[in-house]
Amino acid sequence: MMASDFIQNKFLGVTDLKGKEPIVTISRVEVENMRDGTSKLAIYINGHPKGILLNKVNTRSIQGMYGDDTDGWIGNKIKLVAVWTEYQGKPTQGLRIMAPGVDTDVRQAPPKQTLSQMASTPAAFEDEVPF
Repeated sequence: MMASDFIQNKFLGVTDLKGKEPIVTISRVEVENMRDGTSKLAIYINGHPKGILLNKVNTRSIQGMYGDDTDGWIGNKIKLVAVWTEYQGKPTQGLRIMAPGVDTDVRQAPPKQTLSQMASTPAAFEDEVPF
């Protein structure tokens, strides 16, 4: 038995993908009120009760594909993928939205250093340019 099976989230996350990269259709876009008083966009997809809470990266991905007007997003397809990213200074997997035809190699190992550690390592940026 997995304890995580008993944690219910309102929004879709990486674990919901179960290692797959589904292509889904956006059925609606909603404004969701967060506990901290802020509001965020969420998309809902056909056939799934959970929404996908949009961060800046995923919002810009959909904007790039289907424009700024969220009404134009409805009925269009997106690809859901899990990628390694950094959250609060630690490597973690995050949900990303891509165009359905994009073939990506996103199943990489987590970074050995966090982005903040790499930025504080000047040797990583001192390679001599060969031209």
